[in-house]
Amino acid sequence: MNYFSVNLLPNYFRNYDESSSFPAHDLILQPLLLRAEDCYVYGLEGNAELLKQCSRILSPTRNKYKMDLYQDVIKGYEQLWNVQEWERGSIVTVMEPNQFKGADILSHCYNPGVWNNIDTGDTPAAIRYCRDATKRNKIALCLSASHGIEYMKIYTPNNMLEELFNYAKQRCLESESDTLYKSQKERVNLSR
Repeated sequence: MNYFSVNLLPNYFRNYDESSSFPAHDLILQPLLLRAEDCYVYGLEGNAELLKQCSRILSPTRNKYKMDLYQDVIKGYEQLWNVQEWERGSIVTVMEPNQFKGADILSHCYNPGVWNNIDTGDTPAAIRYCRDATKRNKIALCLSASHGIEYMKIYTPNNMLEELFNYAKQRCLESESDTLYKSQKERVNLSR
């Protein structure tokens, strides 16, 4: 097994508007995408409304969609990143290990861990692509098809797994120590 996962949102922050902007977009996704070699979205149907909304940043290529990383692919496209329950497939971002380390995103992530069932919640083709990337000594980051922006699996070359996982355990926050999302949660509760 050559992966571990980190949460991009604290455990208690699960009921959210899928079109909302979150700190994770700016503090985690943006730094990663600035350093990425490529990024693909899997599992979008050709006539899906989400695909129509994102047609300016996605181009079809071999049963997936390549993201145009030369433009902002987050602002105005939050729903693409946040959508849950298989409205899109997995999103995979690939980069060099030194680029991942340089992004310094782990201090904004939560609860690193390893799952027993790696294939849960992801598009099978995306998982294969992640595994292939690690064979080329790349790091592949996979956002879930079933849970949107809630967590990200980090696939690493085997010789880097222990080092990066230990680093994540040192740098990542615990959900209970979160300060970024508590204010958003309280604001949502006040409006009800």
